[in-house]
Amino acid sequence: MEKLMKTSKTLDNILRIVYKLMQVAGIILLVSIGICIVAQFVDKLPMAELTSVSVSDVELTFKEPMLIDSSKAVIEMVVTLVVALLVIGITCYMIKLLRKVLAPMIVGQPFDGTVSKNIKKLGIAVIVNGLAIDIAESVMSSMAFYMYDIAELVLSDNISKIMVNSEVSLDSVLVGVLVIMLSHVFRYGEQLQQQADETL
Repeated sequence: MEKLMKTSKTLDNILRIVYKLMQVAGIILLVSIGICIVAQFVDKLPMAELTSVSVSDVELTFKEPMLIDSSKAVIEMVVTLVVALLVIGITCYMIKLLRKVLAPMIVGQPFDGTVSKNIKKLGIAVIVNGLAIDIAESVMSSMAFYMYDIAELVLSDNISKIMVNSEVSLDSVLVGVLVIMLSHVFRYGEQLQQQADETL
């Protein structure tokens, strides 16, 4: 039991540091988003150069860099930063849940009544995080239709390579389901602990 308490305390300290680093990263992202939005109102931004464009699962690579209006590049950057901020937010929530799971273990009560509930919430958060990333990637890819004249790009002589990157990852769903199953194991342990306490 003492080893569990010590390990839990160490993990909690590591998670506390990671949480603070994530908060700093979140603040940096917020400032970056603000700078990008302000940049939209600055006159005569230099033209941006593109060497490739991703449209859904298809990536078009150009022979020569293509010049586009910088405001479009700024919009794409803002969307990317907002997605990163969303992922950081969900990750911070998962770290808080992990620390709530570790809190009873630090004091030697691994089957406290709150542990299984927090583990279940953690599993759901893992699934939501994975799905949010997949949806965000799809939205960002579809933005290319708004930002660029895709038909003109495809028909131009400037295309040197077309690559299809098709991948569907269910890793987060699988991990989330496993974590939820683990919550049921802890729930059973909590029931046994409750029965033992009532017997005493």
